[in-house]
Amino acid sequence: MVIVYIWSVFNNGLMKSLNEINRFIIVFAAIFLPFYIVDTFLVHELPLLPTIWNFIYHILLKFIMGGTVFVLDLLGYEVLHTYDIVWIKGAKKSLFIGHICLAFDLMVMFAALIFAYPGHKKSKWWVIPVGCLFIQLLNIGRMCLLTVGAKDRVTSLNFEHHYLFKTVVFVAIFIMWALWIKYFPAKEEKAKAS
Repeated sequence: MVIVYIWSVFNNGLMKSLNEINRFIIVFAAIFLPFYIVDTFLVHELPLLPTIWNFIYHILLKFIMGGTVFVLDLLGYEVLHTYDIVWIKGAKKSLFIGHICLAFDLMVMFAALIFAYPGHKKSKWWVIPVGCLFIQLLNIGRMCLLTVGAKDRVTSLNFEHHYLFKTVVFVAIFIMWALWIKYFPAKEEKAKAS
């Protein structure tokens, strides 16, 4: 079903030719692959890059940790935390929030999808920050659920941590991208045509 929808998006006049599809793939790869290579392999090899990267991850960690503690406090849990570890008082396990847990790669992927798709640039500049904020709010929800899960049930945490969240976020990214394609670039293209 998803493949049929993607094909219809690319085939129903929004992307009129194979050249536009090739352009989409090339632009997406030109944005996402360098980020992935640097983040995975080169971050500690290039001068000054570790400082910049660690600063970005620090900001994301503070946002996620602050949001997680805030939500759990609102829900009435007695929350304890350090710089990158959060737990509920009396829990069997704590939750370590590492670099890979901060969804930086997912935000870059979302931005690459938006930039790569043809359409008016105005809507791209507001939808990317809104989408990235939504991804981080989902991430805060994930951290809250994992922290509560670490309090009582430890056996399913690996599945929830590695598979459930990724599936939910990939579906959310696809839905945000599809909605943006359906409502914004199409309208802007029609306005240009008239």
